[in-house]
Amino acid sequence: MWSRSLSRAARASVHRTVALGSLVLLFGTASRHAEAAVVAIVPSAYVAGTGGGADPNADLSLPNANVASGSYGWFLNFPRASTSGEDLFLNALNQFVFEGSTATGLLGSVGGSGNFFWFAITDNTAPASPRRLTVGETVDFWLFPNEPRSTLSSSFYIQDAYTAPDWGSGSYMGFAFTQNSGAELYLGYLEVTWDSSTKTFQVLSGAYETTAGAAITIVPEPGSHVLLAMASAAIWIMGTTLRRRPLRPPLG
Repeated sequence: MWSRSLSRAARASVHRTVALGSLVLLFGTASRHAEAAVVAIVPSAYVAGTGGGADPNADLSLPNANVASGSYGWFLNFPRASTSGEDLFLNALNQFVFEGSTATGLLGSVGGSGNFFWFAITDNTAPASPRRLTVGETVDFWLFPNEPRSTLSSSFYIQDAYTAPDWGSGSYMGFAFTQNSGAELYLGYLEVTWDSSTKTFQVLSGAYETTAGAAITIVPEPGSHVLLAMASAAIWIMGTTLRRRPLRPPLG
């Protein structure tokens, strides 16, 4: 009798521990960005621009940003809006002719007051040479030794006869952008996959620092459906444990 009671109590304790652990992980993940001055990038939240002949159906969250072959799309206020009229944007190209080269991939931009948005690359003299980063690596100033204007087009996955190797899951692109007339440098990253056989890239998630000059370490972000499942499971476990807890007679 006692052994059964102890076993039930032990199981209930384990259930509560698992549930509380899940909730701690859930809320810890949600608050990590705020504590570290880091903002998560949600690809679907960026609105596609319509000027300059861009594909109006562009959607950054979809394969090849949902840009038709032979076209491009651009996304304003990427990664964030400026308060001083220095907005930058992200370009997504799908077999689009850019400066005489047919290219597929992501391209930074030159904004107002001489500001730039650009990606880390492996070689600024070679086309299609974006730098692949992985979880745990740090995006810092040292990843961007070259002038941004000279490295913009090297971030493509395809440029004419040059094709970057495949990027599977857990692949990231580091980026930098400036504001305040180039006086402030900010760093971030995008989670991206690339399949050279189908010529398809996709932006999955990302994050950037809001503190000028601060480096940022790449951390995997669970999807919203994963977080919701974790929360639901934790609540269900706690509720089940409480329902099974026997009523104790008053002492006396």
